[in-house]
Amino acid sequence: MAMAMSLTWKWRRPAPDLVQNGQKFLQRHSSNLKSGAQSNNQRPGFSSDFFRVTFRHSLRPSVNKRLPQRLRVFTTVAQGENGAKNGVGVSKGDQLLRCISYDAEVSILTLVATDVVREAQRRHQTSPTASAALGRALMGTLLVGAMKGNDESVQVTFLGQGPLGQMTTLCRDNMVKGFVGNPACETPLKADGKLDVGSAVGTGILTVVRNNSNWAQPYSGTVPIYSGEVAEDIAHYLADSEQINVALGVGVSLSKNTAVQFAGGFLVQVLPFCSDETLAKLEDNILKMPPLSDSNDVMTAKKISELLLEGIGIGDYDDLVSKPEPKFGPCTVEELKPRMVRAVASLGKEDVEEILAEQGHVEVKCEFCAEVVRFGEADLQHILQPSSQ
Repeated sequence: MAMAMSLTWKWRRPAPDLVQNGQKFLQRHSSNLKSGAQSNNQRPGFSSDFFRVTFRHSLRPSVNKRLPQRLRVFTTVAQGENGAKNGVGVSKGDQLLRCISYDAEVSILTLVATDVVREAQRRHQTSPTASAALGRALMGTLLVGAMKGNDESVQVTFLGQGPLGQMTTLCRDNMVKGFVGNPACETPLKADGKLDVGSAVGTGILTVVRNNSNWAQPYSGTVPIYSGEVAEDIAHYLADSEQINVALGVGVSLSKNTAVQFAGGFLVQVLPFCSDETLAKLEDNILKMPPLSDSNDVMTAKKISELLLEGIGIGDYDDLVSKPEPKFGPCTVEELKPRMVRAVASLGKEDVEEILAEQGHVEVKCEFCAEVVRFGEADLQHILQPSSQ
């Protein structure tokens, strides 16, 4: 089934009522967002602690000024995900590719992240709608992170009022991970039979936090959620908050048994001195592109680049060989344990003793990875022993 494609050719500010609602929502939930921000002395990238301690008893408390007006925001959005096959093919490996057009007028990032989205679906046991939403967010975050360059982390948070709940993704050095508040979220299909990700996300606010070890403090920008379709929201954020104009497209193809069949995307930047002829051809190519959400596992990052630059010409490729291929993570238990112990210590000695007495262990879950670790009394002795003064 063909993907519906939404193209925004020029920047339109969100309607005043949308801005007002977003600002009110931000005021009510600013403390929730701050909990995910990184302090200046933390390692950028994966230093935010999103852990949940499980109790079985009651819970306690770059600017392109020459970009033509018609391309101020240029987004292509996968409106739904429908696979054409019953099964899932063998992935050829994820890849993030950067290339420049022959005359250095257009810069393109193309991405295949099938394994990343499959791993997210496996870890979080997401429904089809949640898989599509989280997959789009993971790929959008990967593309923005690659656009920003080395040594920079990007955290994207959708704090929407829809049934999906909060959706947060975090990327550094081609490693990305994320979670949704309600992995079982399902919404009625659209009239065309597509998954309704926009309704699942709902209205609210989108916050992007960027950090670099060389910066005095992180950069944070917040805008109202524009449509809830993820790619369109991120593109509008870049145009509104960072004055960067891009074409951004992401899509997740699901098989009839709801497994991830393909996931891919692209991010296009028009460079200074780009000719009107090249812009017109680029627009035409994006309109003619087969929907990413209808693609299968034979689609590659290079093929996406060729489709985007058909008739324009491809110059140099950079497959980002200095970085690993895109992966979900890092999620090893050994990396998580020290931060999990700090989360347990924040409960206080009395609470930890009470949990151990009732359960025999303290169970902690990483929201990003869905990894669960149990700590026994021996693991928490430094918390339980009185401090020597």
